[in-house]
Amino acid sequence: MPTLPGQNGGMIPQAGDCETIHAGLLAQPVDALSALGFVGAGVWVAARATDRDRRWYGVLLASVGASSLLFHASAQPWTAPIESATVVALATWLGASTGARLGRTGRLGWIAGAATATALMVAFPASRHVVTGLAIGFAAVQLFRSPHRRRALPGLGLLAAGLLVYASSSTGGPLCFPDSPLQGHAVWHLLAAAGLTSLGSMVGAGATSGATSPG
Repeated sequence: MPTLPGQNGGMIPQAGDCETIHAGLLAQPVDALSALGFVGAGVWVAARATDRDRRWYGVLLASVGASSLLFHASAQPWTAPIESATVVALATWLGASTGARLGRTGRLGWIAGAATATALMVAFPASRHVVTGLAIGFAAVQLFRSPHRRRALPGLGLLAAGLLVYASSSTGGPLCFPDSPLQGHAVWHLLAAAGLTSLGSMVGAGATSGATSPG
């Protein structure tokens, strides 16, 4: 990732994460370790799931944490599309499975869409934020279309609070303190993990025992 010189020989990301990048096993230790919040949340959701769609939602949520850990631990540009791919996979799964159980056609459609999005981000790295934004937008539309949308409000509230922290603590922001042991980006990780855990209740919400998503 592009950097600027920081204090104590470290480097500060030009955009996004704020935390100083150090040499060693964990380039951004606070951000990297906080990504484990997604892993823990995903394991918790998967362990408590009573159906396959929620179980896979938990697995995908944990994968977001694993890819974010890789991204912040290595601070290497090649890890960015991996992190974005897991976010796209999670968001599109949430959108596709909100209010319905995914049938075989739905799962194949999700695989095709997620694979296409990943290939696009790998081939054209500049498209990463646009593709991720479209996937998140799809999930948001599906959540608000659901007759059980009120169930999503706590999770969406946590995500909104996390985004406020994320924006204000990005590099150059008023809450950006590159060498602090408390990083706003880490707080974003934990709030997002909690919000996405809550949104897991929307997977299949309201679906009858025989209902599946349309082909």
